[in-house]
Amino acid sequence: MQESTCVCRSCVDPREHGFFTQHGLPNYNGLFMARSKGAFVSKPSPTHDVSSTGLMLIQMNKKPVFILQGHRDCAAVKILFNTQNKDPVKFNNTEREFLRSHSDAVEAVKEYATVLKPEEQLVILEKICVLQSINNLFSFEDLNLEHNYNPIMYAYYSMTLPIADKQPSDATQLGLMIFDPEQQVFANTPAPEINNGIRIADLINIQTLLPHDHGPFKITHPIDLIKAVRNEVNFTLANVTPHINKPSMQANGK
Repeated sequence: MQESTCVCRSCVDPREHGFFTQHGLPNYNGLFMARSKGAFVSKPSPTHDVSSTGLMLIQMNKKPVFILQGHRDCAAVKILFNTQNKDPVKFNNTEREFLRSHSDAVEAVKEYATVLKPEEQLVILEKICVLQSINNLFSFEDLNLEHNYNPIMYAYYSMTLPIADKQPSDATQLGLMIFDPEQQVFANTPAPEINNGIRIADLINIQTLLPHDHGPFKITHPIDLIKAVRNEVNFTLANVTPHINKPSMQANGK
């Protein structure tokens, strides 16, 4: 029987060092952590680390679950955001690298979020970049075709930045939003006492690393970035935080 494991992707920002604590995970417990600027996953290339890790795990008869998390106030996403007002001729290597993999996210926000303030557009871009990385992962043929493997993915956005020496008494209360495929928007739970977010520990069995069968937050196909941007814009204009639908919460034991 094929075993399961998780490949987690978060930003290299030191404020994301509390990733495992934030998600209620006691330790690595067989999880693979691959960090990058902005938690970005590039489009397919022969040497890309997440694809190589996923392919290696499949060859070891493991079925990887990919979990990506972006965060508020991300410097890498700010670099992407600022390319909108810069002459492409003057782009540096970092800007070109980021745009090669996440230009779809930038264009979607640029086109459909203009009614918002720049700081609001930036928050939406931080979220949409996570979804762009998910879409990039789906484009790896070695994961999708050669091994007849249908990837399972989850997308997170961290609203609260954990600080190592100032962890709250209950670290699970750190603000997390998860992408809800049903609503096509990042959402959280409506009350802090319910944990103000769905953690990795709520999505998978931390002993077997198998996702819960009912998992309503599984992303099993590429995401329509334009639709996601429009939904984020509508919630922002209404000054409403999207909440996880009650059936989804009940499905996860909330």
